[in-house]
Amino acid sequence: MAKARVKRIFISGTAGSLWSGVDRYLRYALLGFVDNSDINEYRNQEGHLGAYWNPGNEPSWDWILNFADYDRDHIIETLDSAYADPIPDASEREFIIRTHKSHFWALHYDKLVDLFPDDDILICRTPHHKAWLWWQICGGHDTEFNDYKYYNRDYEAIWQEIGLQLSHTDKFIEKYQLEKELWNRSFIEKHFIKTPHPFFDRRIEEFIRHPEKIDSLAGRYWQGTHLTDETRVIVKLGNYRPFEK
Repeated sequence: MAKARVKRIFISGTAGSLWSGVDRYLRYALLGFVDNSDINEYRNQEGHLGAYWNPGNEPSWDWILNFADYDRDHIIETLDSAYADPIPDASEREFIIRTHKSHFWALHYDKLVDLFPDDDILICRTPHHKAWLWWQICGGHDTEFNDYKYYNRDYEAIWQEIGLQLSHTDKFIEKYQLEKELWNRSFIEKHFIKTPHPFFDRRIEEFIRHPEKIDSLAGRYWQGTHLTDETRVIVKLGNYRPFEK
């Protein structure tokens, strides 16, 4: 029997870019469509939800380091292995959405475009020094979930990795003439779903009530420090747009 179509959103961002929040709020907005069965007791810690495909972390371990060698079928099989629920039959659902997070997508943007032309690439970009600082504030080398043991507590290695990924991201933005935008409700309405799930609105009430009328879902972090003032999101949309019918 035919299965529901899987709309994939590849989410990328450097360490400390606030990218986990992008995934989290997008899941809230797309409740009812997004498959959250990659979340379990372990993969649900301090705002970090679901699987992270970074080196040294389950379920990826070192899989992502050889991503250039994989074909589409292998990639799909591996990514989908993180989900507890099977893909439903097409008679039950036309489509479902699955998000896939990795810092290392930045090194493989063109491959994702080639192999997954129907799917989206969503990037959270925070300037180099601010991303490094936010990563350290959030736990740095001692982060327990989506940990960074792969870097052997080497701060220089993290700094260099953030710079490398930002370089690839900026080239990708320039190549496809993509726009850097604020991460807010308008962005979600414009690119994903015109009416986000009510749970999303309940979760962003603190932004709406804030006296400064913060217009970015990254803006509540460490107000007064300007740490997230320059955080922006970038999206390259795929061909399949299930909400635009």
